[in-house]
Amino acid sequence: MFMKVVLSSLRYAGVVLFAVCFTWGIHELTHWFVAIALGYDAVMTLNTVYLQSGEYQQDWHWILVSAVGPLITIGQACLVYRWLIKKGWNPNLYPFLLLTLYTRLLAGVMNLFNLNDEGRISHFLGIGDFTLSIVVSAFLGVLVYKVSKQHKPGWRYQLFTIILIMIFSSILILGDQALDIVLLPL
Repeated sequence: MFMKVVLSSLRYAGVVLFAVCFTWGIHELTHWFVAIALGYDAVMTLNTVYLQSGEYQQDWHWILVSAVGPLITIGQACLVYRWLIKKGWNPNLYPFLLLTLYTRLLAGVMNLFNLNDEGRISHFLGIGDFTLSIVVSAFLGVLVYKVSKQHKPGWRYQLFTIILIMIFSSILILGDQALDIVLLPL
C-alpha cells in the first residue's frame, strides 16, 4: 500500500514537472518567436527572452513581444478550463490550469522589483504597473475557482499540487539565474 502511494505520488510529481516545463517553455518560446519574427536577434533562456544587442526599434514591438507570453498562458488556461468543465475531472490536467494562475501571480508580484510582461504593458499604457497583472490573475483565479467548485478536489491534492509547482518553478527560475542556459538560438 505504501509503495503504491509513493509511486502514484512520484508519477504525479512527474506530471507537475512536465506542466511547469511546458507552461514556462511555451510562454518563453512565444516571446522568442515573435521577437525573431519582428527581425530581432533574440535569446531564450529557461525564464527569459532578451535581445542579443540593442533595444526594440519601436515601442509596439516591445509591447507585442511582452503581450504574447501572457496571451499564450491565458489561452492554455482557457483550453484546460474548457476541458475540465465540459469533459470532466482529470487530476493530471488540473496542474496545467493552476500553474497559469501561479505564474501570472508570481509575475505580478515580481513587478515590485522589475516590470514583467503585464507590468510593462500596464506601464506603457499609463494605467499603473499592476493593473493588467491584477486583471489577468483575477481572470485566471475565477477559472481555477470554477473548476475547483465543480469538481471539488481535496485540500491535500490542492496543497500537494501547489507545493510541487512552487518547488519545480523555483528550481527553474533559480537555475536560470545561476546557470543562464541559452535554449535558443542553438
